Amino acid sequence: GNALLFFNYLFVMFVHELAHAFVARRLGYNIKNIKLIPFGICLNINSFNLLPKDEIKIALAGPLVNFFLALVTIALWWVFPATYNYTYIFCYANFVTATFNLIPAFPLDGGRVLLSLLKQKTSSKLAIKMCKIFNIILSVLLVLIFVLSVLSGYNIPLVAVQLLWINIVTD
Repeated sequence: GNALLFFNYLFVMFVHELAHAFVARRLGYNIKNIKLIPFGICLNINSFNLLPKDEIKIALAGPLVNFFLALVTIALWWVFPATYNYTYIFCYANFVTATFNLIPAFPLDGGRVLLSLLKQKTSSKLAIKMCKIFNIILSVLLVLIFVLSVLSGYNIPLVAVQLLWINIVTD
């Protein structure tokens, strides 16, 4: 019963990774492949020495394309309101994919940006250590939110995303 949702997310994630690949290739990096993995889709670049400024550009390309596609879809609703029923899932998948990927936890895009920014200010070793500490703190916070969700009976992260989504679509 969720095939449409699944294929929308699969397509959105593929386009997200293509945006990363496009920017990486434009910056002169070789793309090894794009893999479908259990938790999504992953771009493999054939270079271990990405410049921090290039890593930021590559990491932000995916979420920016997702936000752009979501905005184009919302604009389409204003011009052709009847398309809403056919494009709502696509728009929502783009918004959720972009937002989720901007969480500053490695290996998500936001985590890559955070690591690259830290590498510009500190040594690579210290930047990695700081990101690991941040990931642990974020993980503890997410576990606490999960426990609060179970105890309260409300899916707190889903409620937060839904409220944000409603504000964006209705504004």
